Amino acid sequence: MKVSVIIPTYKRSKYLIRAIESVLNQDFKNIEIIVVDDNGMGIQQEETKLIVKKYPEVKLITYDKNKGGCYARNKGAEEATGDILMFLDDDDYFFKDKVRKHIAPLIEDPKLAMSLCYVKITDEAGNNIENTLKYAKGDSLKSFILNGHIFTLMMAIKTDIFRSIGGFENIPRFQDQYFMYKFFSYNYKVEFVKEELLVVVEHENNRVSKQNIQNESIALNALYTFEKENFKLFNKEDQRFLRNRHFEQMASIRSKGSFKDRIAGIKYLVKSNSVYGFENSSEKVKILMRLALTDKFYYKLKNTFRI
Repeated sequence: MKVSVIIPTYKRSKYLIRAIESVLNQDFKNIEIIVVDDNGMGIQQEETKLIVKKYPEVKLITYDKNKGGCYARNKGAEEATGDILMFLDDDDYFFKDKVRKHIAPLIEDPKLAMSLCYVKITDEAGNNIENTLKYAKGDSLKSFILNGHIFTLMMAIKTDIFRSIGGFENIPRFQDQYFMYKFFSYNYKVEFVKEELLVVVEHENNRVSKQNIQNESIALNALYTFEKENFKLFNKEDQRFLRNRHFEQMASIRSKGSFKDRIAGIKYLVKSNSVYGFENSSEKVKILMRLALTDKFYYKLKNTFRI
């Protein structure tokens, strides 16, 4: 069995060597490494070429313009020759036994389509960050929509299945979540490897821009459209929960934007209130504070009262 590891890279060539070598040093050896440069033509792409040139066994894919991580991963998967696909971001890295342990369920049970592992999350200095996001969750469409979570890096999926469901959708955010919606809609099965097999490095957040708010709103709407199309899976209380969650998420992302964005956020919060009333009021209060206050006063209150 052959594994293809896809490594998209964009403006982080200084980390790329660590990512590549973490795959080369695996104790499972039948691995194809594909680096997909998403920088477009220029200095960053030239740096990627110089790095990959040091590793004759690594395949490099380049193109003229930046097209986003979704396109890069799909492009790598399109050209992969392995039976199983894995994904690694350029600033993260595998533990030595990651591939062997991650594919074990797929070898043991040929009917499985995917295995999901856990991750270790650290900051840029290597300090461990305790976070529930390190655990993969959800084993059916219903459970994943209600409470599911993965990072793309948690996936080991059979190549033919990845291709058959169209890979990652070209939405600006939450491509991994939308992919799992599609995956489970075909009734494919997963197995969990309940062990941290790689490191995800969490960087300091960039300032939230108008474009980020728009992108996240577009993606949240795409997810909610899919959820509504599958409302028949849920009872009335679950449907109520999903509507409320969507409105709260839309309010929350707009709370980080301009005055106009915050007005739109208040409207979403009102919609949320029409679904749940004052239930879950603590979360609504937090969002309302974020909508009403400037960044300076919001963070001062948050730090003072540990909101």
